[in-house]
Amino acid sequence: MSLANIKPYFRTRLNALGFTKEHPEAFDVEEVPSTLIDRTFHILNGPATFVSNNQNHLVMTVDVGLQMFFKGFRSEEDGRLAAEVALEDILKECLTAENRVTQASTGIKDVKLSTAEIIRMDESQDNISLLQMAFVVEYTLDFE
Repeated sequence: MSLANIKPYFRTRLNALGFTKEHPEAFDVEEVPSTLIDRTFHILNGPATFVSNNQNHLVMTVDVGLQMFFKGFRSEEDGRLAAEVALEDILKECLTAENRVTQASTGIKDVKLSTAEIIRMDESQDNISLLQMAFVVEYTLDFE
């Protein structure tokens, strides 16, 4: 079990929904080319917080952020609507019990949504909407 299993959990869920363009420059939104930006995503691991431990394992929570971009080809509203549909689909895929609580072999014990927000990028960004989601992953790290 490794913390490295957290990003693949989200990547697998997004790939199942047809999102396959993960941009490597996760911290620089301006570096995503406008020709590739529609349905591009970043997965960002945040801080880990101690919950409990014993002689066999450590339980912690890890903040995970998803950023997804949607281009409104005709209008800004098209991008926003695409982001709203994706938000609902991602929530169903990431939070359904059969996906989130059957990850014992990876160390993931549970996945919960913290926040979700759709933001309009500035005027020069070709009607781009940014969907930002924050999750809290409960994770067990075995010592053996």
